[in-house]
Amino acid sequence: MGDGEAVKYKSLILTARDAAAFLGIPMWLLGRLRRNGEGPTYYRYGRKIIRYRVSDLEEYLKARETRGKGAR
Repeated sequence: MGDGEAVKYKSLILTARDAAAFLGIPMWLLGRLRRNGEGPTYYRYGRKIIRYRVSDLEEYLKARETRGKGAR
């Protein structure tokens, strides 16, 4: 993936369903995290449309990365 393609990929906007799939969690959990203010950054358009940027989802995952005791 070239630099231009990487920037284009990271700026992709996903639906809540696609964002949940990207994170590997059920949609209900993503909704709960959003309501509790614990989930990834999201964008609201009107009353019902929720969207997530791929770069925000990647940051969310990176911030929660953990390593086991045996990892070096």
